[in-house]
Formats: sequence, C-alpha cells, structure tokens
Amino acid sequence: MYLLCCQHCAMEVGVGIWVKSKDEWIQASIRHVKKDDAGDGAHVDITYEYARGGVESRQVDVAKVEDGTDDTVKLANSADMDLVDDLIRLPNLHEPGICHTLNERFKQNDIYTLTGEILLAVNPFQDLGIYSDKLIRTYIRHGMLQALGDEESTVPPHVFGVADTAFRSLTAPLTGRPQNQSILVSGESGAGKTETTKFIMKYLAAVSQSQSMCNININQSDVMSQVLSSSPILEAFGNARTIRNDNSSRFGKFIQMQFSSHRGLLIGAGIQTYLLETVRVTSQAPKERNYHIFYELLAGLDDDRKTKWGLTYPPAYFYYLNQSDCVVRKDGVSDKDQFECLREAFDTMQFDDQDQHNVLYTLANVLHVGNLRFHAPPHNVHHEEGSMLASSDPTSAAAELHVTAFFGVDRHALEVALTTRKIQARDEWYTLGLLPEVAEQHRDALARYVYGKLFEYLVGRINSTIDHDGDGDLAGFIGVLDIFGFEDLSTNSFEQLCINYANETLQHHFNATVLRQEQVTYERERIQWSFINFPDNQPCLDLLEKKPMGLFHMLDEECIVPQGSDENFARKATKRHTTKTLDLACPSSFFGASHADRANHIFAIHHYAGW
Repeated sequence: MYLLCCQHCAMEVGVGIWVKSKDEWIQASIRHVKKDDAGDGAHVDITYEYARGGVESRQVDVAKVEDGTDDTVKLANSADMDLVDDLIRLPNLHEPGICHTLNERFKQNDIYTLTGEILLAVNPFQDLGIYSDKLIRTYIRHGMLQALGDEESTVPPHVFGVADTAFRSLTAPLTGRPQNQSILVSGESGAGKTETTKFIMKYLAAVSQSQSMCNININQSDVMSQVLSSSPILEAFGNARTIRNDNSSRFGKFIQMQFSSHRGLLIGAGIQTYLLETVRVTSQAPKERNYHIFYELLAGLDDDRKTKWGLTYPPAYFYYLNQSDCVVRKDGVSDKDQFECLREAFDTMQFDDQDQHNVLYTLANVLHVGNLRFHAPPHNVHHEEGSMLASSDPTSAAAELHVTAFFGVDRHALEVALTTRKIQARDEWYTLGLLPEVAEQHRDALARYVYGKLFEYLVGRINSTIDHDGDGDLAGFIGVLDIFGFEDLSTNSFEQLCINYANETLQHHFNATVLRQEQVTYERERIQWSFINFPDNQPCLDLLEKKPMGLFHMLDEECIVPQGSDENFARKATKRHTTKTLDLACPSSFFGASHADRANHIFAIHHYAGW
C-alpha cells in the first residue's frame, strides 16, 4: 500500500528490487535492462541477480513497478532506510519493504517500529532488558517534556511511548476536557499480547503517580498493587499452554484503567472479558494443556485438602488432563510456584480463606466430573437408547462420591440429569434416554458451564474490589483491549467462528478509522500520494451477521425448528450462499464449500486474514 507517493525511479542497472518467487519475496539487483521491440518504453526486459545468488530474466511493465501495482516485482528501498523507526518514512511502502525493515531492526534488538500512530512489535522470546524501572522513568520524563512543548526530546518507539501518549491525551488534552482513550493490542497467538498488556498497565500505574520531573515515583501504591494483581488470577484461570505459546490467553479482555480528575491519579480499574474458550476445559489438542490452574492446583495444594478432595493422583489420572499427554510447561515456569503467586494475588484482591477454599473446591470437582463414565443398561435386548453411570468402574465410582457431595444431590438425581433429556409434545413432557456418548457430551457441557460461571465470578469479584466507575472524582479511563487474532486450527469449532467474527469487526474498524481517515487527511492537506484500494471485509461481516441470511441468524433459526441438526444447517447455509436467489444477487465470495465439503456437511469462511 502507498501512503506517500514513490520517488521517480526508472528501471536502471543497479536498482534494487524485490521479486516474488512462489510465496516468497527475494531481494535482487538489476544487472541489465533491454527495451522491448515495440520501443515504447512501457515494457522492458530486465536481468537481475538475487542477493543470495542466481540470475534470472523477465519482462516488466515499468509504470506498474513504479506505482507499486505489479504483483511480482517491487522497487526496493535504499540501504540507508533499513533501520528507519517509522515505516511511513519508507519511499516504497509494501509488504517486502516492510518485512525487510522489521527484520533488519529485529537483528539490532529493536523490536518496536512505528507506522504512523500504530506500533508494531516483533516478539523476541527473550528478555532484552527494555522494560526496567529506569526506562519507565525515561519515558515519563520524555512525556512531561513534550507536554511542556519541548519538541526536541526524542525516544525510540516503545510500548511505553504508546501508553504515555494515551495518558497525556486523557489528563492534558488539547480540547481542554478529558477524553477517554483506548489502546488495541492485537496479534496472533504467541505475538506477545498478554505481556504487552501488562507492560502498558505497569507504565500507566507508574506515570499516574509521577507529578513532576523531580518526583517520578514508580513504587507500587495499594491501588496499583490491586490492579496489577488481577493479572495472575486471570492468567491462571484463562491462560494455557498451546502449540505456539506456553502462556496463551484463551479469552479476550478489555481493561479500563481509571484515573481521577485530581492530578490524574490511578484510582481503579474495570475488566470485561470475552470469548473464554470453555471447550478447553474438557478437551485439548495434542501437545496442549488445559488451563494452568488445574496443574497449579495439583502441584501446590496442601496435602490435607488433596486427600479430602481426591486429588492425590498425578494429572494423568484425570480425563480432562490426560487427553494430550502434555503436562508441563516448556518455558520453565513452575506450577507450584505459580500457585503461591495466585494465593498472594487472592490475598491482595481481598479474597478471604473461605472464598479461596470455595474456588479451589469447585476446580477439584470439575476434574471429578470428567472422570464420570457411562455404559449401556444391562440386558438391553431391544437396543433402546439409554445409559447409566458406570459404578463398576473404580475411577468413575470415586468421582461420583465427590460430584454428588459438591452438587448436593444423590446418585440417582445425578444419573437422571446426565443420562436423560425431556421433550414436550403438545401438553405432555416425555423423558428420553441418552446413549453413553451423548451422556458424556452432557457431562462435558456441565463441566464447561461450571468453569465458565466460576470465571465470571472471579472477574466480578475483581471488579468489586478495584472498579471505581461510579467515583465522582473520575476523570476518565484508558482502555486496553487484549484479544487473540484470527484462528485457523486443525478442527475449528463455533468458538473459532466467534473469535474470527470479533477480529473481522476489529479489522473493519481499523480500515475505517486508520486507512480511510489517513487518506482523508492527505487529501485535506493536499499531500501527493497514491490511492490505496485496500480490501473491504464488510461483505464477510454481512455473511455472518446480516439479516435474514447471515450465518448467525440462520443458526438461530436452526436451533428452534423441531428437526434442527448440524447437517441441515450446513446444507441450508451452503445452498443459501452458493446459489443465486431473488434476495442474493450473487453467491458470497467469502463462503466456500467443495463437493466433498457438501457431502460431509461442512463449509469454510474465507476471512480477512486469509487473503
């Protein structure tokens, strides 16, 4: 894309270019140029040498290369632009140019690069020592100088700089009155979103306590300690080891850091959470773990409660922890040590001993729910649908005792709840038995529901301690949105669809507020530039949410019809979005279903990130 016009650069010997070979951009230098036989100069034959060796030739359209519309050849930037700290300064702003600059800066341990007001971060997966208290003071001092009008003070791009800009915009706005600010932290799994969010929170807490350059105070106050203590609790219950990340957040969160109108002091915070991946409680992909808290519980709980709650076994004893053969973290973090950190965070957040006891007891029984087993009733000569608890299985029998005690029901009530379902026909209700595999699905649904409610309870308790939204001295907030990016797993469920839908909405907002507004600014200021015809993902959003044929609305309908099923939903969705109808002028290009997919009742959605 081009935000600034390219400098005139003819196809000449010695000019650097990027050549796309398959799916890779390779740097090269032109060694020979020959005009085509027509002699109009519009097309030339070039011979170029790759930086890593090898010579090739091809014909190119000079105008397309120079205006950036050629899909296979791009003009390279000069070597003196390799380490530029703001990508907007690149004369040729395109994919290979951006990636090359980011890579060259990364080699110098410069992991942060600006592109206008947007900060790009490349995760180094190591401690570079760039988040010290000394550096926090440096950025606080820089922010104070800029607020006083000192334009000569400069600091390198850093997440602290983004946080400081948000703080100054809230507490010393140009408009004369405080305006709420928001920082979006987005990226794929393993990009470093969770750690970045914590660095932002730490900086905002520190800068709010510093009133002058002679009084920069980064020591933790009681409010600061409570706000920052929310992270260990949320990470224990909402983070897990995945293939790509040992501490992956499996939920999204919006944290409102609340500041007073008196000197901009941090007075509290509010947390909203989204899209907790509850399916992870009952099943995990190979080489992935369940949520950290289960392993921390088994590693750190005292022996007396382990014995009383039936937790004296290793993780492999529990069905919800033994499906992936993955028990330990790869990053060297101790589950036992993390359990102690969790207990300290609970204390800071004013969870008393009984509160903590109830939370941990609930977790123990979620594990026992997973060990419940079912089998078909004996002497079922008519092969009727039905199942019963497998009390002859010692593991299941032990789990029954704990689960019935926890829910306050007897064995019969538990069995009826998990192995039957009720349907209404006219004015009468009928009870139908469930096959063992269906009963297991009911069991897992119960475990996911309990864990989800426990997570909601924890977030509510945290907010009740630190949220000051109704405070009369509240000037406003700085919101930090931390949400995982687009997901494409080996098996994609409804949760992946919801996650990707959220990201489609964020991407659409980004297109509207950043790219379009930037172009409007250039037009208003009469800056020469090349128009960006960036992809618009509104049709994808329409496919998901537009009434009446959006997939979510079709799914709602399928859930309430008497004979609704997965197969019928897939069949209707495929027919609706791949066939021309009166209300659908042409099939959606974002919806895909091959002949094999249709036979298996599945379909694909082509998201923005997959273009």
